[in-house]
Amino acid sequence: MASVQYSSGSCLGQNRNFKPFPIVQPGKTRHSINLVTKQANCLATFSKLSIGEKHSNYGSKMKEDQWKVCCSNDGSCGIAPIWSTPSVLDLVLDFYSAINLRDTQKLNQLLSDDCVFQDLIFYIPFGGKQNIINFLQEVMEAMGENVHFVIDSWMEGERLTASVIWHLEWKAKEIPFTTGCNFFECQQVDEKLIISKITGVEELPVKPGELLLKLLKAVSGVCDGFPFAAEQLLTGSHGHEGVIKLLEMIGAYKKK
Repeated sequence: MASVQYSSGSCLGQNRNFKPFPIVQPGKTRHSINLVTKQANCLATFSKLSIGEKHSNYGSKMKEDQWKVCCSNDGSCGIAPIWSTPSVLDLVLDFYSAINLRDTQKLNQLLSDDCVFQDLIFYIPFGGKQNIINFLQEVMEAMGENVHFVIDSWMEGERLTASVIWHLEWKAKEIPFTTGCNFFECQQVDEKLIISKITGVEELPVKPGELLLKLLKAVSGVCDGFPFAAEQLLTGSHGHEGVIKLLEMIGAYKKK
């Protein structure tokens, strides 16, 4: 019995059903996933096969329970791949890939009907699949034809969650001050993974670090000085409205 060695490159090259793995591009100090050319992920696992040395009837069972191997004309080389179950990371990467490809139909398949997108640079979250897609369409229009998301790092958590750090590039050149971080919560419906909530925060070109510390000190001072009023404001129907009222009290916010 002799071991059969196959060239996976030649086999995979003949089979159009195989899709490439995500393209990884090395950056200066990090590895990023180019999502512009990313396709659906699939993992093929090949089993060891053996063949008789001097047999001629391919496809028939031989002596001593040995099976002959023949290559079919579909390019699979007689090897049946074992496909991996899509993970939360696959789902998240498909989300960014759909944005890069401006594919709203794909986004419609990835989001739950009651999905919530809480982007922390906005006061009010976007609720419902269609509202989120409408918002993402505005994002894609603002990105133009040549701006794309590039993933810097990612991590899967427990209970179908994942976090991603990304940045934007224009024609493969990084745009300054465009780093962002998103946290995804997913759910499984009818054996299909879909996104149920996205929480995101983006880098701002204006760095209000010192100003935010001063605002925090002012807000905490007002809350400590008027605890009853602060509790009423912060536990209302919309917490962000209470914060705005607190900022108005200290003169740090003015309504238009």
